[in-house]
Amino acid sequence: MFFRNNSAVEDELKEEIQEKDEQIETLHAALKKMNSEFDKKIEDKTQIINSLNRKLNAKTEEIELIKKELDHRSRELTEALDNLERITNSDTLTGAYNKRYFYDVAESVISLAKREKQPLSIAVIEINKFKEINQTYGYKIGDNVLQTFVHKVAMRESDVFVRFNEKRFVVLFPNTNIENALVILEKIRKDIESCVFVKNIPVSVSIGVSEFSLSEDNINDALNKAKTALEEAADNALVCYDAKEA
Repeated sequence: MFFRNNSAVEDELKEEIQEKDEQIETLHAALKKMNSEFDKKIEDKTQIINSLNRKLNAKTEEIELIKKELDHRSRELTEALDNLERITNSDTLTGAYNKRYFYDVAESVISLAKREKQPLSIAVIEINKFKEINQTYGYKIGDNVLQTFVHKVAMRESDVFVRFNEKRFVVLFPNTNIENALVILEKIRKDIESCVFVKNIPVSVSIGVSEFSLSEDNINDALNKAKTALEEAADNALVCYDAKEA
């Protein structure tokens, strides 16, 4: 039997250990390289993601600025349209609604009254001797009288108060019969008589009122009856109305 000496075995073991160490070192170096490459890729990807996030944040801020600008312009446009509607529908001197608005809204008011079978009254209010006020005190004072008159007249939110011409105003009273309209108008008449106008000018009004009949086709029928009633009230400051509607 052949026996190897201890020295040979020891040398062989050393060689194997050295070989294993070299393999481990090689694997360790390869792993270190892989980790380094992986870290580099992670770093590169992180930089790309950070760059994309910065761009996304910049775009988000840009979108927010655009949105704010659009909201601002939308509000401006809404205000401009509201102002245009107010200018279109209002008397520039007094701020009351104008004749155009009256005929625009009258149709819907009448339709509602007919559909719901609700009463609808209409009144014509005229400032007495307004022409004399203009001739005596001048048109600037006359304008002031008109403005004070409109400011003094207290209407319900549902009522439609319109300047119809130089000295005449028209009021639509939705869901209001003639008796209740008379109560409101009599208060207006008294309020105007007691109101202190510029230069203490005595101002009074004459009022004609009529109730719209559901059988009538348009507002002009009731308006003409109120005008007829106004003629009976002219210059005596009394509230009159079409006797047929009483």
